Formats: sequence, structure tokens, C-alpha cells
Amino acid sequence: MSVQPLSSDKLYRESELNGLAKEIKSTKQLAPIDEIVGQERAQRAVEFAMSIKEKGYNIYAIGRNGLGKRTMVLRYLNRHDPNGNGHTLYDWCYVSNFDNSRSPKVLKLPAGSGLPFKKDIEQLMKRLVKSLPLAFDNEMYYSRADKLKQQLAEK
Repeated sequence: MSVQPLSSDKLYRESELNGLAKEIKSTKQLAPIDEIVGQERAQRAVEFAMSIKEKGYNIYAIGRNGLGKRTMVLRYLNRHDPNGNGHTLYDWCYVSNFDNSRSPKVLKLPAGSGLPFKKDIEQLMKRLVKSLPLAFDNEMYYSRADKLKQQLAEK
């Protein structure tokens, strides 16, 4: 079978709009769909989690960036209590547990403060990486270290 060039009329195909108004010129004019495309199983899991009325249950979403985890969970939370009728929402942050790395510590923060907290911690780490070495590179530190070594040698 030989490859045949296509004519320009074969390169264009008009999509069928199936009920969309002819006056729609952009997707910006369309109402957003109420689901994350390709995440049906995750949506069912969130719906199930939201149906649990007992205390002590949480929703924890994990996966690669850009999958829509946060968007989907927030949508369901807002649908579940859109007007703030008594359900207090929190940001749950998991941080390293240096005593047991398999069991992270949990921080319960007011809703919306998790991301600023993360940014503050990142800024703190940048400052520590710069300033911590300087704390050990001064005359007072060296003289104190020498004094401790002498005391240790005398014992």
C-alpha cells in the first residue's frame, strides 16, 4: 500500500455539536462540568468517604501533581456543605516524625492555612541552609569547642 497525499478538503473535519447552540464561539461560554475527566474511581471513593457520618474519618488524596485531586475534593466538600452550615473544615498537614519515619505527625490547621504554612516552612528552610553554617564559623564557637576539648582531655 502506497502513501497518498491528502487534499485540503480531507484535512478538515467539522465536529458535530450535538445540541450546543450555534452561537457558542468559545469553551469559555460553556458551563464547567461537575467532574474530573478520567477520575471516576477516585470520585466514587470521595463520594463514599463523604457519606460516612462517624467521627474520626478523613479524606487523604495522593498522586502526581496536576491530576485534579484538590479540585475534586474541594468540589465535593463544597457540595456537601456549600453554605457552611456547621461543618468546620480544616487543612490536614502531614509532617515528618523524626522518631518514627513510618508514622508522620498530623497538624490540624484552619481551612486555607495549609498552603501558607508550607510556604513559610520552605522559606524557613532556605534561611536555615544559609545561616546555620555561619553560626558554627565564628570565633566564639571555636573557643568554646577548644575549651570543651581541654576539659575532656583533663578528665
